Amino acid sequence: MTQSNISQLEAERRRGYRVDDRIGLRVSLVPSKAEQAALNSANAARERFAMINKLLVSREKALPAFRKIERRAPDVAKYLRHLEKQIETVARVLGQSGNALPGEPTDDVNISATGLSFVSESAYPVDALLELRMVLFPEQVHLFLYGRVVRVDTELDLDLPTVSVAFDGISDEDSELLIKHLHNVQMRALNTET
Repeated sequence: MTQSNISQLEAERRRGYRVDDRIGLRVSLVPSKAEQAALNSANAARERFAMINKLLVSREKALPAFRKIERRAPDVAKYLRHLEKQIETVARVLGQSGNALPGEPTDDVNISATGLSFVSESAYPVDALLELRMVLFPEQVHLFLYGRVVRVDTELDLDLPTVSVAFDGISDEDSELLIKHLHNVQMRALNTET
C-alpha cells in the first residue's frame, strides 16, 4: 500500500464518529502471502462467526408482529421467547466453535464505523492485514472483520503500542450493526451524564 493510500485511510478514519468503548476483541495478523485468500473467503468466515447477528436483525424486524402476539396471547409470546433463547444459544455455540470470545468486555478501544484503535501486546507493521473478531456489549453483536494497520503509536506511560486500524471491506450489514452500537454507546453516555 502506498503512502497516499495510507493517508487516504487516515482521512477516512477521521470522518467517522468515534467513541471509547469496552468490547471483547481477538486480533490475528494475516500473513502477507495469505491476505488475498483471507479476503476472498471473508464472507463465508463472517457468516459462520456472526450467525447470531442474523437472529438479532430478524428479531428487530419481527418486533411489531411479536408485540401484537404478546398483547393477544401472552402465553404464546412467552413460549416464542423461550424458543428464541434456545436458537440464540445454538447460534452462539456454532458461531464460536474454536473461536472462543469472552462473554463480557475485556478490551478498551476507540471505535468508529470505519475503524478502531486499541492497545496491543504486539506492534503490528503499518499496512498489515489483521483479522478482527469482536463482541459488542451489551447487545452481544459479533463482528468478524479485516482491517489494515494505518498507524502504530507507543504510549510512553503504557510501554505498549496503540494500533490504529481501518476496516477493509466491511459489509453494509456489519456497518449498520456497528453504527447502531455506536449510537447506543453515545446514548448511554448521555444518560449517565444527566
